[in-house]
Amino acid sequence: MGIPRLTKEVVVTAEGSWLLKGSAYLIDASEGDDKQLYPNICGASGETTSEYTAPVLDFLRQRAKGKAKTSLTVYVSDQHQPLSDFEVKINGPNGTLKGRTGADGLARFDDIKPGSYHATVARVHYRADTESSSIPDLAVLAGSCPSAQIAVKPDPVVAGVVLHTSGVPVPGLPLELISAPEGPIEKISLNRPFFLTKTDAQGHFDFESVSPGRYLLGTNIIGQATSPTPPAFYPGSRTRDAAASIEVRLGEPVDKLLFTLPDFGRLREIRVCVVDQDGKATPGVDIASGLPLQNGAKLVGELTTDETGCVRAHGYTIATYLIHAILQPPGTDFLQLRLSDETIIEPGEDPVRKVLVLKPPLRPAR
Repeated sequence: MGIPRLTKEVVVTAEGSWLLKGSAYLIDASEGDDKQLYPNICGASGETTSEYTAPVLDFLRQRAKGKAKTSLTVYVSDQHQPLSDFEVKINGPNGTLKGRTGADGLARFDDIKPGSYHATVARVHYRADTESSSIPDLAVLAGSCPSAQIAVKPDPVVAGVVLHTSGVPVPGLPLELISAPEGPIEKISLNRPFFLTKTDAQGHFDFESVSPGRYLLGTNIIGQATSPTPPAFYPGSRTRDAAASIEVRLGEPVDKLLFTLPDFGRLREIRVCVVDQDGKATPGVDIASGLPLQNGAKLVGELTTDETGCVRAHGYTIATYLIHAILQPPGTDFLQLRLSDETIIEPGEDPVRKVLVLKPPLRPAR
């Protein structure tokens, strides 16, 4: 059955449009109730001569002539990274067909019969990733080329325990396992696989389904001040230069790591109170901490002011905390957002009490 062929007159009315006079385009659009065409935001619109659009246009022309092949591709990934050398099976009108993924994570099946297909993948030490989106079932139409998607994760586990310099377990500590940079000056990047967890009450931690590769283990090492301690790297360094990389291989758990935190002192009480410009205590205000700062960290505790306008938090005595108050508007008018000036809590042994004063909103409530 051929596809319907529609002829539409398109008038470009938007000033500054990317459509240029004299150029030819393939427009991926939907027709609205008003009978006008609306380009799909994530569609395949583009000039007919572009390297991306030309193959699509050629396929549509072949399909209109009834010459397009019916095909199916299966994309296999881990943490959105393509995986090669996976056995792929598709079950459908042809029975069971087998293929294997290439470097692009794709297994291709050409000249198949139209119908319903179910895709499965297999490789030793990998299993389905139920927390990621997969599309294993497809209805394949004649002359179409849809793609199934299968998300998997590996078996390896990275586990161990975090101790204070005194030998006491450190509970509730956020940890990060980050793909190791290729060289000493290359920055840590979150564009490559990374994993997050926290220590339990006994200081134990584990990262499940870690992709094979070289990693750095630490707390507060991704530059977003996610931990109450300043940056610290396994096995017990304050700097990346002295960090030890962890090699993860398929089928080989790394489960006896001992991470001893550098000495950041002890936890001390840090009390933060928020008032308005008239000095009146203000409840329901969030205290933001852990903004980028050399050796900066994040306060521990419930960081929203109570009915007295204060919070009781904790921080290490050998750590610096940069804090400010945020009072969110009741609706979506962010010009009513109220902030305080930033305040630095310096290292020290004594308990701390800070008072933050909210500024007026940029636009008063109406």
